[in-house]
Amino acid sequence: MLQNSTIYRNSFRFGLNNRLIAPLILAIFTGCSPTASRPLLAEKIYLCSNYADHACQEPADATFTYKAKIPESKRGNWKKLGNHLYFHTRETPGIRVEWNRNPSNSEMRELRTNLTCTYRFRRGDLESKGEVRGIRLDSKGFWCFEYLGGILTEFHAKHPPQSESIPQMDFFPVELEFIFQSPTPRIEGKIDSKLELSW
Repeated sequence: MLQNSTIYRNSFRFGLNNRLIAPLILAIFTGCSPTASRPLLAEKIYLCSNYADHACQEPADATFTYKAKIPESKRGNWKKLGNHLYFHTRETPGIRVEWNRNPSNSEMRELRTNLTCTYRFRRGDLESKGEVRGIRLDSKGFWCFEYLGGILTEFHAKHPPQSESIPQMDFFPVELEFIFQSPTPRIEGKIDSKLELSW
């Protein structure tokens, strides 16, 4: 009996070790983590004007609020103001999206190719939209952003009657929406916000 019992315990220990080791062996051969079988999801989305050193340096709750130093000579029309914001103040409204898990190597390659992020800027019945200039991807998520000066310049270029008007602060607040998507791996989402600018 003692001998049979010992054999049984050894067999159980061997079977348990196999169950623990098998996923790790699979991970080595497939190049992904044991948790990569879970779908990759956008677990957290929030407004962020500046993401650096693995953290959002300028978060926003529901409204991007900027106070910029704009010389009077640069406030003659919206094109001048937009160019000044783009080249000098360089405010960057954007969003940070964080994953539910780290992407596998193959998922990261696909995201670098497939991930897009666009914005829609709206005031009343008028709007403009376009693809953002910046997407910074890492193993925890990504930050996508657009330059405020570029957004304003594009909006007023699309609606010429307003482009030569003198900028007024009562133009704000305006609506700003960010949309992101990737067909493979399938990721999509959006977030609405408002934007305030004063000088």
